[in-house]
Amino acid sequence: MDKLYCTIATGRAEKPVQETIGRSGSLGFVRAPYRRRWQDDSVITKKEKKEVDGYHLHSIRKAAADKIIGKGASSYVNRIQTIANTNGIKYKGINKPSEFWSYLQSLGDNSISRVWYSGHASGSGLMLALTHSNTCVAQASPNDMILNTDISKYVSLKKKFNSKSMSVSKFYGCYTEGFAKEWSKTFKLGAAGAKQK
Repeated sequence: MDKLYCTIATGRAEKPVQETIGRSGSLGFVRAPYRRRWQDDSVITKKEKKEVDGYHLHSIRKAAADKIIGKGASSYVNRIQTIANTNGIKYKGINKPSEFWSYLQSLGDNSISRVWYSGHASGSGLMLALTHSNTCVAQASPNDMILNTDISKYVSLKKKFNSKSMSVSKFYGCYTEGFAKEWSKTFKLGAAGAKQK
């Protein structure tokens, strides 16, 4: 039997999800930001119509939502669930950092070959729900982050990882290098992340 392959993804990137489909037995997915993003992307409000579209990208976001609808899905989350279901993948929605850790803890010993994350990050951790400052700088509430400093608190998860797996855990997103280094150090596994943007 194939070992579980845990993928945690955020943001709007569909490609990393498709790359994992067919090679995994389990898919954990952060759904709350996708639900909020769908609400923002699927409709251009009257107020937004008055704003400069090139700065706020309303029409581009709306076109992305329309593309998902064109594929037969009713939302970003529904599209991900459909892809998972089509490929026999177990879908598990995750809404907050504690659920990420609980999900990993629920998996069997020696069952995880790697973890993938696709989304936003900062030097202090992975951002599960992204907001922007007034100057358009990406940010997240600490309550919406899997912090680098949290990793060492879950060293007991080491037994969940398949020690014979040569697969590398990959953390796709700006500033994920610190998280990947801490992940690798704590779990004694290969991990990759981005230094900057």
